[in-house]
Amino acid sequence: MCARTSSNPSPEWVQLGRISLFVLPFLLASCSDSSSPANNMNPSNGRTYADRLGHRVTVSDSGATEPAEIELFAPDDGDRAGTEGVGWFVDIAVEFDGNLKSTGFKGNQLTGGGVHNNAPPFPGNFGVGADDKFPGLVVLISTTSPAIGGSCQNLADAFNLTGVTNRVEGGTEIWDTWIIGAPLFGRNTPSTIWVAEVADLNQNGIHDDAPDVVPDVNHDGICDATDIDALGLDSEIAVRNFFIR
Repeated sequence: MCARTSSNPSPEWVQLGRISLFVLPFLLASCSDSSSPANNMNPSNGRTYADRLGHRVTVSDSGATEPAEIELFAPDDGDRAGTEGVGWFVDIAVEFDGNLKSTGFKGNQLTGGGVHNNAPPFPGNFGVGADDKFPGLVVLISTTSPAIGGSCQNLADAFNLTGVTNRVEGGTEIWDTWIIGAPLFGRNTPSTIWVAEVADLNQNGIHDDAPDVVPDVNHDGICDATDIDALGLDSEIAVRNFFIR
């Protein structure tokens, strides 16, 4: 899934050159095997994830195959990422058993802070909450600053680069990438990230039901895999424990 080729870029892609030269080599370097235990922790008696302290938490599992599969390429377990709290990546791909419409995808985006927010050629919102272009995704980071909502804040709308990387009969893949541009998740600190695809909760046939904020179901003031799972999911929860430099 990591190996990709493309034809010569058309003229409208020239202005993306600087981003492509930086982002694409990183994506290729950061790809990990989706069959590894970190990507597929799914015991027969339940789904097991790491909580905010790195402890294993098991939640109920019907045993059915999920209609979406998350691959979290970066950060990887044990990575020491970024410099002064910035410049590290969250890089994911989501494979769906369904057509493009069912994924909730609402258009390519290339966005960011300041003048990059909602700017051509692929405008999209840049902030926190559910992503306007990919509204079924939920992303939590344990060390998220209270200034932007803390650990229960869905961060999917902060992703910069979103597009369709594969479409075949009966399946669609969306790639989503975020470079962290502000030290809002700590410096010189361990952290945990959780990524999942929320189920079609309103049964409209589209994955567009991720919340802006994940409810703290056990009222402990901090959200983790247990709280995400309580939303109702159509994927496993991809989880990584890493260190922010």
